[in-house]
Amino acid sequence: MGLDSMPVFAEIHQQMPDVLTLKEAARFLRLSERSLYELARAQKLPAAQLGGKWLFPRRQLERWLAAQADAGAAQRLDPPPILAGSHDPLLDWAARQSGCGLARGIRPDDLRARRLIADGIRLGSLDAFEGEDAIIIGRRLASRLRVSVGDNVSLVSPQGRTTVFGTVPRVRAYRVVALFDVGMNEYDSSFVFLPL
Repeated sequence: MGLDSMPVFAEIHQQMPDVLTLKEAARFLRLSERSLYELARAQKLPAAQLGGKWLFPRRQLERWLAAQADAGAAQRLDPPPILAGSHDPLLDWAARQSGCGLARGIRPDDLRARRLIADGIRLGSLDAFEGEDAIIIGRRLASRLRVSVGDNVSLVSPQGRTTVFGTVPRVRAYRVVALFDVGMNEYDSSFVFLPL
């Protein structure tokens, strides 16, 4: 059963204009307006800028979204194992609000296979992504932390040691070996990858 056959979706779908504003398209795609703006500016989705205002043809946007979902389905059939992290929206929100990042463990070969990240390396190299102290981070997160390739970053694990004074978080320094920029604020400003 398609979404158009569902009464609520069909009604909402009919009420949507043929050309969406930035705000309407962001709501439709469930993205922040800033993320959608960056995608439009990078010409990664159907959009036109008229008189300084971004407009999005709804039908082309729907086809683009369906193509992205189809392409993503092929990649989801055999995903590389990513350990750690969470699918908890509250944790994601807290990480964004605090200005910190979320660390994810991944095997170096699996990271190289993720073309979005591998092709997005802007400084440093994936060749150095090995060992116990190497990490790569998003360029926006690096800018916020004022670090670059070769600098150290301290990661704090919420699962710490229990002492008589309470739980003490574990803190460890890692060497930044590469910076990536994939054009998506959620990745570039919060993700940190560690080799498994």
